[in-house]
Amino acid sequence: MKKLQTVLMVVLLLLAVTAQAQKLQVIDASPAEVHEFIRTNKGKYLILDVRSIQEFTEGHIEGAEFFPISASSFESAVKRLPKNVTYVVYCRSGNRSQRAKTIMKDAGLSVLHLDGGIRAWKDAGFPIAK
Repeated sequence: MKKLQTVLMVVLLLLAVTAQAQKLQVIDASPAEVHEFIRTNKGKYLILDVRSIQEFTEGHIEGAEFFPISASSFESAVKRLPKNVTYVVYCRSGNRSQRAKTIMKDAGLSVLHLDGGIRAWKDAGFPIAK
């Protein structure tokens, strides 16, 4: 009986550590991986487009919010974002969103970064909203 209790305690501890580790994830993902994440995680993410307003209005991922990294308030705005969701972040080619990913990670947020940006998304044949 005591051995069973010890095993259960170890299992519970491992589950707690694993859950804690999963709270903060920063992942570079392909367009297909991001598309699948969006499809299977409704309501558990926010999509942030960190490009300029002109780029955003020319076309963006459906449901994306305009959140420009060029804004002087970007870092302070990131600090106010809720920590209970995963943020899908992208730009045109991946450079600006790499910088955004680092800032967001430092703020304690979970980030799914679209490798190659919206260019890669379009090249993979995924839809764009206007």
